[in-house]
Amino acid sequence: MRMMTDWSALGHAYGEATDIPDILEILRPDGWSESWNDLWSRICHQGTVYSASYAALPYLRDLAARWEPRQREMPIMLAGAIVASRDVFGMKRPERIGEFADLLREFYRLTLEAAVAFEQESVWGRHLNGVSDGELPGACPRCKAQLHLVVGKYGFFAAAGEWLDKPHTKRTPIRPAASERLRPVGRWLADQASSTKHEELANWIRHLFGSTECPACGAPISVEEAVVALEESVKPRLMPSKWW
Repeated sequence: MRMMTDWSALGHAYGEATDIPDILEILRPDGWSESWNDLWSRICHQGTVYSASYAALPYLRDLAARWEPRQREMPIMLAGAIVASRDVFGMKRPERIGEFADLLREFYRLTLEAAVAFEQESVWGRHLNGVSDGELPGACPRCKAQLHLVVGKYGFFAAAGEWLDKPHTKRTPIRPAASERLRPVGRWLADQASSTKHEELANWIRHLFGSTECPACGAPISVEEAVVALEESVKPRLMPSKWW
């Protein structure tokens, strides 16, 4: 993973950051490896971050995206420490909600994937990739209508059919879950976002665990129910015995 970043123009705890590419190249999911200690001590030294710290975020994101959910602990933890730090050395602290907003959304999606993998919630794990595009597939558990669950950059609503550039498609708003009613995974993610002043992300997470009405039949449903209902509807069925 060779980078286009000019690391010679950046710094870390021990000086010029030209050694960062070599460290990033040899990182592996093993959190006990010396390479993680080398990287952490340079770009988040005792909680202090540097110009090289912010430059490393896209590469940490790429590692987390490439590895299995259960292997993502170190890149996500280090990225979170960098983003949350208020102790910035040798540079002005970036306006993270502007410059890093998309990157942070992706990190939170990867964190959620890792969290649900540890909880063995395989349905969420299979469908969360759609969140980065602003839409998840779903189905009404009552009337079985196929639904588009829009959560994120396009707004927060359920649609009974294709909705992009189709203003007449019937839609129902998705309401966010109250923080105290979030499930543990959702509550932890929302708390992490709020604690680092990323209220937009916290709001996104609350909507992901929110509720709506089916735009086809009007039945009250949750986003999670609709995702699970779709999964149930496409489970492979046993073939009739005559085919065996």
